[in-house]
Amino acid sequence: IVGVIITNGRDECLRRTVAAMRTHLPKFSGLIMVDDTGDPAHNAYLRTVYPGFRHVAHSTNLGMAAAVQSGWEPALETTATHIFHLEDDMELIADIPLDDALITLTWEPHLAQMLFQRQPLSPQELEAGSVLGAMGDTVERYGFSEQTHIFSLNPCIIPRRIVELGWPSGPLGIGNETGMTAKLLAAGYTFGVWHGQYCEHIGYERAAAWQL
Repeated sequence: IVGVIITNGRDECLRRTVAAMRTHLPKFSGLIMVDDTGDPAHNAYLRTVYPGFRHVAHSTNLGMAAAVQSGWEPALETTATHIFHLEDDMELIADIPLDDALITLTWEPHLAQMLFQRQPLSPQELEAGSVLGAMGDTVERYGFSEQTHIFSLNPCIIPRRIVELGWPSGPLGIGNETGMTAKLLAAGYTFGVWHGQYCEHIGYERAAAWQL
């Protein structure tokens, strides 16, 4: 498994996210960090602070679609069968049941990801009591639920076969999670959500190119 972290200059969030990753996940076969600030000095700083990562930097702020794809491409240069995706403001708060999730993704090849839930934030999530509860119709499975609501870039495991399909590019609505969801549903995939809460969203300010 290769770990991919996407960051956009929120260094305190990133520090907490990386520390929690090292606590709650096993050692990866490789680590990739994508810096979408477009600031060479900031990327030099990241290379110094996080020497264990392969660093990918953009010359300008390109936004979510390009950042995700530029993290996925070097992952495909490895022999990894899966990636674990993290954004710089998602702090893990519990050990990820990685082995169980990997077994599930192997036995359920129609699943495009296994998502690990954050705390509820939106009005719909707060009313339902969880991220999963706000997704509408779901199919309860052993240890997880299957849904067709969204392919989410919250912390998740993604099989290589999905990474190989690539992230959709284009204007807002095509290059975001909605566009990827539509692409995968059209290809016959659904999405897994592991039961329980495993992370907390700790950052709320995003660059314009990262607005959903």
